[in-house]
Amino acid sequence: MTIYETTLKGKKITALVISEDTRSGFRHRVEIQQNGWIMASAKTNYYNRTWERYHGESTINAAIDGAKWSQDKEENAKIKKQLKRQFARRALPKWAW
Repeated sequence: MTIYETTLKGKKITALVISEDTRSGFRHRVEIQQNGWIMASAKTNYYNRTWERYHGESTINAAIDGAKWSQDKEENAKIKKQLKRQFARRALPKWAW
């Protein structure tokens, strides 16, 4: 299990990435939590390998896109973009920013 943490407007946001073997490949399951409450989850199945920049990147992005972070559409889009950027910065080494 890989855990990525960040904060957004004083709230602790955590992404739990779980890798599992399957019959025909592997899968990533992700839970996005806000202050301990599950906000979203997603899973992605792979048959061979993945070309992600960091562990669970595409599944984290799918979970972020699937969650409703705000009632306002513009604010919701802004929060999604910000969370994706923050998780990438937490996961990637500084030279890769």
